[in-house]
Amino acid sequence: MPTSKTNPANEPYLGRELAENRGTIDRLPSKPMTIGQLARHSGVSIKALREYERLGLLYTLGRSESNYRLFDESALWCVQVIGSLRSLGLTLKEIQEVSAIYCEHPGEAIGPHLADKLNQVLARVEERISDLQVLRHRILDFQVAHAPALTGQADLELYASDPRRRSAKTKLPLDSPPGGRVYALLKPTDVRRVYDEQRTRQRNGAEDGGQSAGLRATSLAPVGPGLAQSGIRSPGHRSAGGSDDRRHWDQSR
Repeated sequence: MPTSKTNPANEPYLGRELAENRGTIDRLPSKPMTIGQLARHSGVSIKALREYERLGLLYTLGRSESNYRLFDESALWCVQVIGSLRSLGLTLKEIQEVSAIYCEHPGEAIGPHLADKLNQVLARVEERISDLQVLRHRILDFQVAHAPALTGQADLELYASDPRRRSAKTKLPLDSPPGGRVYALLKPTDVRRVYDEQRTRQRNGAEDGGQSAGLRATSLAPVGPGLAQSGIRSPGHRSAGGSDDRRHWDQSR
């Protein structure tokens, strides 16, 4: 296998080298293929083939008059070797290093060099297995510690501490100035609901014998979301006497 981009002047040498190692190159058809045709014959994407070519892992026939890179069936053999080495866990860089030795030292056995790379792959695999075992024990411990929550019988602490979800569920009644209560709710829909309830109570005379102290239905001003969050009513909300509730509240303190 080549280890750098080849050119037509190098192809005869590479062809003889491949024939010596396989003994079958002379019987292969020599019809040129474009990279798209090579992709269809090999089942490998054009993007991957271009990467192989960039790394010098493919035998080529040079370029056509239209400047297309051409390949013959020896490139299919290169793709098969790359696929086999990839299936053993070698990276493209490691395959490139083995290929460099294969082409630069044709009389040298390639087996020992491949054995070194396989030992490196095994070391990575063993380390990965160790990491996966640690992860497995962590998952098992979590399942035992949170069994009720994982079966829906209790709240899961991991999510129960969500500050936004907790605030949204909590209704905070505050002692407001004369005129009713202010509810510090986060959602504008909840603020509107409280406002509507106040109006209903006033109309039905449910508070203070038919009319809430300090409040009239006609003087109610909607509480805006921003004011509701801060626990402050609209400054335009006045009491039955026409004075500002906030001023009465300050005086009462």
